[in-house]
Amino acid sequence: MAPVTQVLLYISYAVLGLAAALLPPRLAGVDEQVATLLGVFVFFGAWQAHAWFIAHRLETADKERINRLEDNATILRHDLERTRRRLEMQRDGTSEKSEELVSELRILHTLLDQVMKREEALQSQMRAVAAKTDAGPVLELDELSVNEDRIAAAQPEEDNGGRVEPWFDEEDAEEVKAELSGEIALSTARGGPEVRLIRREETLLSVIRSSLSENRVDLYLQPIVALPGRQNTFYECFSRVRDEEGRVVLPAQYLRIAEEKGLIGTIDNLLLFRLIQLVRRLGPRRPEVRFFCNMSRFSMADAEFFPQFVDFMTSSSEFTKRLVLEINQSDYQTLDREVRGRLALLARRGFAFSLDQVMYFDEDFASLADNGFKFIKADMQALSAQYEIGDLPGVKARLKREGLKLIASRVEDEATVLMALDGEMELAQGYLFGEPRPAADFNRDF
Repeated sequence: MAPVTQVLLYISYAVLGLAAALLPPRLAGVDEQVATLLGVFVFFGAWQAHAWFIAHRLETADKERINRLEDNATILRHDLERTRRRLEMQRDGTSEKSEELVSELRILHTLLDQVMKREEALQSQMRAVAAKTDAGPVLELDELSVNEDRIAAAQPEEDNGGRVEPWFDEEDAEEVKAELSGEIALSTARGGPEVRLIRREETLLSVIRSSLSENRVDLYLQPIVALPGRQNTFYECFSRVRDEEGRVVLPAQYLRIAEEKGLIGTIDNLLLFRLIQLVRRLGPRRPEVRFFCNMSRFSMADAEFFPQFVDFMTSSSEFTKRLVLEINQSDYQTLDREVRGRLALLARRGFAFSLDQVMYFDEDFASLADNGFKFIKADMQALSAQYEIGDLPGVKARLKREGLKLIASRVEDEATVLMALDGEMELAQGYLFGEPRPAADFNRDF
């Protein structure tokens, strides 16, 4: 309170005391001494009441100030504790990230070593092939550029459980060229990826070697949908190799030759590395999304790469709920004890597996579930060949009791969708729901 205000209040208290001393004797005949004492009492009473009010006000203000200081001190202590924990986490995180970086660099080093070691062998093989080619007539047509959608329809990636022929003889190449000549212009108009159809082995080997050396292996995704709503639920991963001009070489062409020349493991490994990068970019968004990544028997049999890959994956918990490692039924049956032991280690760390291209349903599905398998993929044609459509709900229920989900694959038309719905299938995959596309095309979904 301002000093002037206090002086004025004291004057008002004095005036009030004088009034109490002078007015009662004149108005009520009160004795002057009693009136004087009353005036003094009124003055000092008002003064003390004023002093008590001021003291109470100051005490209240001091208490509020002390409470605010205590609150600020509490906040500062909490901030200090959070800062301390954050610094500890950063130190731990820096150590973990350093270990992850070392693991990733070790994987990349292995991949580069694989490419470099095989490059010299490939060159000698290509020289031998070229020598044989020079001895014979050289065909005028060695490659075509076509639209990927049309190629996918004309050349499925799998045929009767195996791989289609990666090369074409002269008559077939001319027929394909005549059939798809109009599709080249259509692909350009639609802005779709241009596909390079290679007919000669030495050219294909050169493209694969160059693509691996220059890291031109891309990650493509195909949705796995939930029925009957057809919402994208999971995604399967595919590799696509690009040539020096950016044209796509489909797996139907290079898979067989890559297997024969020992390159398929390197391609699979690069695909896995691309997927790891995608999962890290995705972070905590869409936690229900999983990515199915094929593990070929060549990758798992790679004594140099696969142990390092398992060590890396088991040290990174961020991948356990994201990746589903997919293994063909025929490949899984040929795995040795050492590889199965490493797969069991991944399963114990929380990784899930999917058995792909299931043709025979006499598997021990309970054992598969115990070994970390969560999904079973089967072609609808294979399912309908072994079971009546009305029996499929029972098959699905039996798998579900073991903790396995059945996915209908290669769904290419609405008739197959109706078969899947009649069989009460809950998950399906196929070109009808979407062809494999670059991972960047799914940015909106993620």
